[in-house]
Amino acid sequence: MARNDFRTQMLGYQARLKEAAEKNDQSAFDAVMREAKMCQTMFDAEMSLTKAMEQKVSMAKRSKLFQEAVKAAKQGGQTEFALQRSVTSGILHEGDLNNMETAGIPLTIEDLQDPLEMGLIYNTVGLQIATGVRGNIEWPFLDTVAECTVNGELDEVGDTDLDYSKLTTTQNRLSVSILVTNEALANSSFDLQTSVITQINKALGRTLNKAVIGQTSVGGTLAGPFVSGSGASEVTFAGSLPTFEELLSMEGAVADAAVDMSRFCYIMNAVTKSQLKAVPKSSSCPSFVVEDDQTCGYPIFTTDSNLVPTGTVLAGNFSYAALNQHGDSIFIIDPYTAAKKNAVVLTLNANWSLTVLRPQAFCIGTATA
Repeated sequence: MARNDFRTQMLGYQARLKEAAEKNDQSAFDAVMREAKMCQTMFDAEMSLTKAMEQKVSMAKRSKLFQEAVKAAKQGGQTEFALQRSVTSGILHEGDLNNMETAGIPLTIEDLQDPLEMGLIYNTVGLQIATGVRGNIEWPFLDTVAECTVNGELDEVGDTDLDYSKLTTTQNRLSVSILVTNEALANSSFDLQTSVITQINKALGRTLNKAVIGQTSVGGTLAGPFVSGSGASEVTFAGSLPTFEELLSMEGAVADAAVDMSRFCYIMNAVTKSQLKAVPKSSSCPSFVVEDDQTCGYPIFTTDSNLVPTGTVLAGNFSYAALNQHGDSIFIIDPYTAAKKNAVVLTLNANWSLTVLRPQAFCIGTATA
């Protein structure tokens, strides 16, 4: 059903509904409403199917073009491309390959960003990301707090000096190289684009996860809110697992700093979470510390025990941390370095920064050994 036909039908339904309402004919009105809803449902289903088919064709076309582009660049020697911000037309054309400087590699920043958003870093805990940021970002903040004074009718009010400071992003280069054999490139059934996206995605995901929730720096200045000395609150549990009161104390430590608690959450590994499901809140309370993937009224998210050991609990509002990818992500095709291995090296270089805007928005709890 074309959009114009659908619009015409809906206008007809509106006229019939108006007529039924004027006649106060409830049964006719309900019958027209059912017809209109059915028409809307069929149109939505048709549009969804059309969009899905277009996307399937687009990804298949881009995958083919990606492999052909790598082969073309390989013939011309080492080649460097800046990843596109997006594919505006949805489908690239074979003719674009005749001018590689114009077409570039049909691989976008969104291809790498979207899969990552399904992981811990982005949507899950509320951390926001921006790509293609130009230059460094600065966040101004006040070092002083102004207060009113009580004065007599003719008393002169004193001045309050406001001291401003700023936080500035510091960029760190993240790089990953993937080796692809010439046999794989020659194999028409080999989906090179999907393979590259998957491997780069995994590499970026591991490093950025470590940066955001790790207790040690991954290198450079890429350090999250839970690294020692970051300024996050610290709570030491009396035993190998936290009690309900100790988890509440972590919430209180953050809330006491006047932090927005609307996105507050807890992070622990699956072992800790499972064990807390069997721990009662108190001797007189029939409910347990963890119920329905929550504790203390806030959501719990689990991650790898290599990042958060058993007995350790992280908490905070991750909207007070900013993860940014700066400038262009540079993709390099190098047919020379691994020539002895009959392979091509595909390398991605990108600058990232992680800035903790308010260390007080985070708390780390550790178990007693």
